[in-house]
Amino acid sequence: MNLNATILGQAISFLLFVLICMKFIWPPIIKKIESRKQKIINALESIKKKNIELNKLQKNIKEKIQQSKLESSIILEKAYRNKEKILQETKIEAEKEKIKIIAQAKNLIDLERKKIFLESKKYIGDLSLKIAEKILQKSINKKDNDILIKKIISKL
Repeated sequence: MNLNATILGQAISFLLFVLICMKFIWPPIIKKIESRKQKIINALESIKKKNIELNKLQKNIKEKIQQSKLESSIILEKAYRNKEKILQETKIEAEKEKIKIIAQAKNLIDLERKKIFLESKKYIGDLSLKIAEKILQKSINKKDNDILIKKIISKL
């Protein structure tokens, strides 16, 4: 066996192998690689688009959050003003009610005072009549009359 003929035979078979591989095996592998490359490119573009959309959405969300905070602060301010208004109205109504109750109490006190005054006037009148009766029943003794009058006055 000649070493040169073996190498030449191996080189020819290797060359045939490479040609067969380039003709039948290499094109499907290249197609797969290209399709995979295209899918990766498409996926990267899609990711970029989604990132842009995400950034826009985040900006919109931040704006909506700020707008919501502003609206909530306005609502809270209105509620606080309404609370203050209601408190003021309630204080005014309570003051009116207090004045009304005080007036009613004064009227009741005046009525009671008049009633007591009339009762005491009647009592004093009855007492005066009793005194006059006792004075007339006793003798017209001045000493006895003075003692009796002093006793009656001390009881009053």
